[in-house]
Amino acid sequence: MTLIGRRSELAAVEQLLDRAATGGGIGGHLIVTGPPGVGKTALTGAAADLARARGIPVLRAAGTDLDSGLLIWEQLLGDLEAGELPPDAGPRDLDRVARAIARGGPRLLVVDDVDRAGTRAVAFLALLASRLGSGATVLIATAENPLGLTPELRLRGLTEPELAGLTADLPAEAVHAVWLASGGLPGAAIGLAGELAGLDAAAAPGCERPSWRSSAFMKSEPPETSTSRSTAAVDVGAAIVGRLACGGGRIEVGADSWRLAQARTREARWSGK
Repeated sequence: MTLIGRRSELAAVEQLLDRAATGGGIGGHLIVTGPPGVGKTALTGAAADLARARGIPVLRAAGTDLDSGLLIWEQLLGDLEAGELPPDAGPRDLDRVARAIARGGPRLLVVDDVDRAGTRAVAFLALLASRLGSGATVLIATAENPLGLTPELRLRGLTEPELAGLTADLPAEAVHAVWLASGGLPGAAIGLAGELAGLDAAAAPGCERPSWRSSAFMKSEPPETSTSRSTAAVDVGAAIVGRLACGGGRIEVGADSWRLAQARTREARWSGK
């Protein structure tokens, strides 16, 4: 299984799955955190593929609704046919359900964006994690911010050479601009690279060909915040925003849905050289 820049993370997943798949397997959990667009969903998708390759069934749930509480876990309970949570579930009810989920296996449970479901969902995650040793169930949960649970994998942005593997159709200068503008986040970088691929100044009448020699390109580190990344995308990504500066459009930037609004011509730093 190849996932650019995630070799050690995949190794941790494989270790969990192998331990659960062996005779008398032992379950366990892994918390994957990081900002939107860093590749949490890609990693859990790869984990699901690795599980299926070992003959391990996969069940998924997602915290799509803010503060939905235990609903995310009730989805899994229904799929596992492990009973129901009473509306006024107390500590004993929750512990009973956690034990029911942990028993049996091997199987992989993937819970995306558990933090979106709120504190009750996260508290049940902590309880369930403490019970997983009683069976062969593996749980991988994702969240934007650390949950105070270990083991945790905090995903980082990709390095520029790693990002080049995702944007092989772009020249090196363009890859550098995409890396700066995205902060190395794969989701944002793929969206930006898609805007750049095959871009031709001739297709935008009245636009001059952008220069990749802007002093902004000389930066060696990507910006840290989504606000500064958006600014950088306008500032250093002259080719990215060129079409917009002439056409007045906007870009959807990758999985993060960052929107680079109405690019202003004066910020694009055009050069006819």
